[in-house]
Amino acid sequence: MDRRRVGESLYTAGTLALPFGLGGAVGYWVSDAGARWVPTTLGVLLLVGGLGLACLAAGSYLTASQSSPKTKRFVFFTLFAFLAAVLRLGVWWASTPTPLAVRDHADFLRVYRDDVAQAAALEHALFDASKSIAAHVPEEGVLTADGERVVGDAWVAYVDAAFALDQVRRYYEDYYKIDLSRLERTRHTLAFLVTFAAELALFERTLELEAVVGANPSAEKFLDLPRGHLPAGSFSAAKEQLLGVSDYSRVVAGKRYLAYLEKLHGVDGDVRAAGFEGLWGDVADRLDRLAQHPKAAVALDAVSSDFAPIQRSVKHFAFPVQKGVAEWMGDTRVRRAGQYLIDDAMQASLQAKLAPGDVMLARKNWYLSNIGLPGFWPHALIYVGTREQLVAAFDADPDTRAWLASVGHEGPFSTYLETRFVRTWRQLDKHPIIEAVSEGVLVSDMHHAAGDYVAALRPRLAPVDKAKAIVRALELLGRPYDFDFDFATDHAVVCTELVWRSYRPRDGDPGLELPLSRIAGRLTLPANTIAQVFRDEGDREDRQFDFVLFVEGREHHGDAVAQDVEAFRATVDRSKWDFGQP
Repeated sequence: MDRRRVGESLYTAGTLALPFGLGGAVGYWVSDAGARWVPTTLGVLLLVGGLGLACLAAGSYLTASQSSPKTKRFVFFTLFAFLAAVLRLGVWWASTPTPLAVRDHADFLRVYRDDVAQAAALEHALFDASKSIAAHVPEEGVLTADGERVVGDAWVAYVDAAFALDQVRRYYEDYYKIDLSRLERTRHTLAFLVTFAAELALFERTLELEAVVGANPSAEKFLDLPRGHLPAGSFSAAKEQLLGVSDYSRVVAGKRYLAYLEKLHGVDGDVRAAGFEGLWGDVADRLDRLAQHPKAAVALDAVSSDFAPIQRSVKHFAFPVQKGVAEWMGDTRVRRAGQYLIDDAMQASLQAKLAPGDVMLARKNWYLSNIGLPGFWPHALIYVGTREQLVAAFDADPDTRAWLASVGHEGPFSTYLETRFVRTWRQLDKHPIIEAVSEGVLVSDMHHAAGDYVAALRPRLAPVDKAKAIVRALELLGRPYDFDFDFATDHAVVCTELVWRSYRPRDGDPGLELPLSRIAGRLTLPANTIAQVFRDEGDREDRQFDFVLFVEGREHHGDAVAQDVEAFRATVDRSKWDFGQP
């Protein structure tokens, strides 16, 4: 045997064995030390690999003879180094923090338990609504009068439950940004389970409902009628959004990813240890039921998908929480771009009726953002007032002066604002309104605020309490818009949060009690709720608002008209797609 060849083989084996051995030792130490796989370990490996490939490219080029294909090798290694750099950027993107990923373990479990319970309750609501519909839909022919009432109400309840359940699903669909290393594997798995369970519940219940309603064309046409806050074609839209090919794909992908987590990482034990074995069992049961469903089984076999994130890519039962989409929807108007039904002359007359501190509700038809917001009223604002109005409202009020003295200001309210908010004070004559829009919290004018519908309510509070609310609102100027619609912090503010934070009771002072709604673990306030509070309180002595004005746009006439308080109260139940007022 050739000793040279043996020596070269041994040398090659040694050069390969040594890095493998060192790599195994370092890998074990890194794992035992609790290093995260993403971004720490994977990022370092990609960085070292990229540098190594770059060195190989340079070394190959410098040491190669003139006759060797050194250029090709140089390009080859350089491309691989570039690929490693791109992957490193991908690791950085994947590790970008999200509201879900930054929660510590204890806080995550606390919110998670509430959301799992909420998801279960919503799934039961879906089941009850679909059961009511199935019980009153005949095999053929039209529905009875009683059946129409029950089925119509049940369908509204079904869509509302589906909307809320999808909020839970969307909040946890960023599970892939929680590290899969042993440090965060439990949280990663739990987040995946709840989003996948919600996906399955929406898919399964809608599939069952479609089997009943789809067999009766009359029933399907009935459910597609507009009712309440639902537009025409709502049942057809639900089938498209919840039973499309992409939905089948997500179910298949989730099933495979669940098997991967179980076989390679044994996460079922972690789930049991965390006390959520029931959720694991629910997911498994739903998958078994879907596998036995003839229509689902055929579709699931026909769809091929691997480990794609369980995310909707086209349509959502959800708020536009992603910034890019929300900004585009908020700026996109499909009709009458730049033209509103409330003209300049009416805007001027409306402003004369307003007083500092009034809460305004506004609506502009044809904006895509209206689709993602619940209720007829999508926007809330605060009328700060012109400089003249502020002087008249607060400068002579003794309680306001006493409050200013307690915070170290000797003088009237107008000089306090002028001193503290210098630039804004100069703008108020032309921009007397403060609002939170996609660009952030800013002051604006009646032309920007009024649009096609506008209403104003006057808080039944003392002048000093309104003065404090105005100051709190001005303190939020410049904050970014909160595309997560989360009221937990004030680092970013949504339109109704501006009203809520400015007027909520604090430090023993009275304020407005505006109820928040919990959606996907976060508390938020739809603008329509403010109108509902006014309607529900009626003319009680302890009501929180007085009616100031309501102007309603008329699409058919191309104008707007003043309406009374009863017409305003009726807007609470008006559909968000209600453009056709006579």
